[in-house]
Amino acid sequence: MKKVTMLGVFLLCGMFLVGCSGGDETSGPQSQETSVAESSEVVEINETTELIEETTEPTQENKNLDENNVLVNYPYTLEFDNAIYDIKSIKHETGAMTGSPILIIEMEYTNKTDQPQSPYMSFVSDFDVQQTDGTTTSSLNGANSEFGNLENQEAVEMGNANVNSGATVTAIIGYTLEYDDQQTVFVYRPSMITGENSGFIVK
Repeated sequence: MKKVTMLGVFLLCGMFLVGCSGGDETSGPQSQETSVAESSEVVEINETTELIEETTEPTQENKNLDENNVLVNYPYTLEFDNAIYDIKSIKHETGAMTGSPILIIEMEYTNKTDQPQSPYMSFVSDFDVQQTDGTTTSSLNGANSEFGNLENQEAVEMGNANVNSGATVTAIIGYTLEYDDQQTVFVYRPSMITGENSGFIVK
């Protein structure tokens, strides 16, 4: 009888130890799963942050414009279906013929159409160049007859030349200013139809 009792005690102790050990095994994997889940969440947050940073990084084109769309850096490249305008500089000058204030645009122009096209006519078809006195807004006229005092006359002549399809030339075009002390707004014509009025400003 004594032997049986001792054997029963040993069996009970063994079952108790196994039960405790099983509990530990259950809690072990649970903690591991929690750790993996937390680690995955951190990875997702980090990936999202990196994506936002990449998305909000300004493009090369936007780096040339400040928060008011004022052109502050050159060259400033504009590419459309019909042309590429790689603008090298925009300056205020005095017209050679009338002495009026003019705006001179020096660019590399590439004709992407199938037909010969002049840089001036192409640019005029793409942009409405405007100034305002605060009450009214005027579209500016070309200043093609005012360039006699400019040094690069070859680029001046190229501004009105018919450039062949696919060719790239250095050209100068310009506009007669209404107000020498006011900013000039270049509005992309197709955007005027949609009401977006995209473009850039020159002070």
